[in-house]
Amino acid sequence: MKHFINKIKALLGTSKKHLQVPILCYHSWTIGQDYLSDNHKALEADLKLLSRKGYSLLPVSQLVSILSGETPASAISGKKVVCITFDDGKSFDFNDDHVDGIGSITSFHTLLKQSQTSLPLAMEGERAVSFVIASPSARAELQRSLKDHPEQWQDDWWLTCANEGIIGIANHSWDHLHESVDQVRQRENKKGSFFDIDNYKDAEEQILAAQEYINHITRNQCLPLFGYPYGHAPSYLRDEYFPKNGKRLGIKAAFSTAGEPVTLNTCIWDIPRYVCGFHWKSVDELERLLDHIDKTPPTSNHKHNEEPVVDTYPVESTYADKAEHVIHQGFSVAEVDDAEFFVGDLFRRRFFTDSFPATPRHFVAFARSDNGQMIPLGYVHYTMWENCALCGGLVIDDRQYRRLTKPIRSAIREQGGIAELLLQASFKKLPNELTAIWGHVGNPQSEVVCKRAGFLRTTDPYVMVIWRDATLSEAEKTAWLNKVIEVGPF
Repeated sequence: MKHFINKIKALLGTSKKHLQVPILCYHSWTIGQDYLSDNHKALEADLKLLSRKGYSLLPVSQLVSILSGETPASAISGKKVVCITFDDGKSFDFNDDHVDGIGSITSFHTLLKQSQTSLPLAMEGERAVSFVIASPSARAELQRSLKDHPEQWQDDWWLTCANEGIIGIANHSWDHLHESVDQVRQRENKKGSFFDIDNYKDAEEQILAAQEYINHITRNQCLPLFGYPYGHAPSYLRDEYFPKNGKRLGIKAAFSTAGEPVTLNTCIWDIPRYVCGFHWKSVDELERLLDHIDKTPPTSNHKHNEEPVVDTYPVESTYADKAEHVIHQGFSVAEVDDAEFFVGDLFRRRFFTDSFPATPRHFVAFARSDNGQMIPLGYVHYTMWENCALCGGLVIDDRQYRRLTKPIRSAIREQGGIAELLLQASFKKLPNELTAIWGHVGNPQSEVVCKRAGFLRTTDPYVMVIWRDATLSEAEKTAWLNKVIEVGPF
């Protein structure tokens, strides 16, 4: 009854403009020469943007307190707030450093400390949260496989960081099921997807063990928060394990990367975040994202501690007949004329726009639900340009993916994932006589997917290509690349 009353108070305490809080996520291992390739440069620029736009930082722990009804939403009424999180726990979160070929690295901690005057806290607490990988052996393997300096994956900074209170330390699992780790704590040693943590024993190994270790290192200062590796929120953890075991574990909330603002209806075990380099790739894009959230009423399809509502669309036979590249009985890719009908909301939500591309060729990935209807999972389009295809607009609906049955999810993962399958299927429907298919890639995760789908890296840091004309000389390829660079992002 007390929780119910607190929840009602929180609802009544909300300003007329309903609560919508964006949570931004950064990775300190993403270092380079510019905003797009370096999350430190991005965070520095983004903090200045947030200050200019009148935002204040909301401690993640206080946001969870509001969502759980312990604190009334009126505590932040009238304030423009944003939360900040970091994933994986590389030492660049806390320690300034120098990297050969890159130069000086200003840590996330230093950047946040420097912003204290210009970007105040909305409530008392930490300015950001670092979700850290617990296992010492897993971190050692990451250091070796990624050829990082040994000191970059240590846990010796966790206690000092927790004591200072600028960045809180929280649980990002035992070993992340990272592909670079030889033996992970999953019953079949499956790696690369946290959706495979779908039973009690594996959950205890990944979550409880990590919570205990982090508490040991930080002297019981591990925040009661969990960040899903890869942003994957398995239905078993979200709907069963955490609701039943959260109090025992000392965990009050869990965070995905679904790319939505947090509202009072958000599920406490599946709190969405936006990822730098994926959901936005420049200061201008972040500003558009924030403005889009600010002017868009909150949706109610992600209810607090309930199953998200899944919109299902009956696919007419004209569209179903076009699903010519069938990957699995429950998954298909189709070229459609009216893509906006299926993925318009998804595209606008992902790219923070009110429009939808008029590009001639649209491809949508579908999966079949239990009732036989098809739900759209992803989208990509192609602009035909000088006998080439410019690939763009790739977007995947993580919320819908999490609603698929386990066999369909497993089949999709085993064959590379939605994005890879969507790209490969759409490539086959493009004209064979094309000179090339071009892609513009802005972050390491997307590059990995594009490489698996067949794209090759070029000398440009953002442009990738699939050559269709095998007769081209290197000089001709260079000339084509220069023309595409002139086109700019597409």
